[in-house]
Parts: sequence; structure tokens; C-alpha cells
Amino acid sequence: IASSATSYEEIGSSVYPKAKAELKKHGISCDDKYAVHLEKSDYDKYDLFIGMDDANIRNMLRIFGSDSQTR
Repeated sequence: IASSATSYEEIGSSVYPKAKAELKKHGISCDDKYAVHLEKSDYDKYDLFIGMDDANIRNMLRIFGSDSQTR
């Protein structure tokens, strides 16, 4: 599992505080994690991409190009 930003304003930021707190509740540390940008080459590395809102999905399609399996 990986998480990437679809825009550049988050690059270098640490994990979203609410997400970090939830992970901590489950004993998962993300202290050494920071935002990286989603790249076209990521398309071949992962099986599934989930956009959390319309802006993320638009950005993902812009980065990857069209996808016949987009839902």
C-alpha cells in the first residue's frame, strides 16, 4: 500500500494529522513518511488506485491518461 499526492502543494508534508492519529491507534507508525507526487510510472507498479475526491480523480486521469477500467 502506498499513498501519493496528485498535486504539488502537499509534496514534502508529513502524513495528514487525522490519518496519522488513526494509524497510531492501530500501532502503525508513519513518522518517516512524507508526501511524494504520483507519477505516470506508478501505473505499472500498483494494482489499484483510489482517488478520495473528484479533484484527486481528475488529477489521476491527467497524470495517467485515460483508463478503460476507470469507475
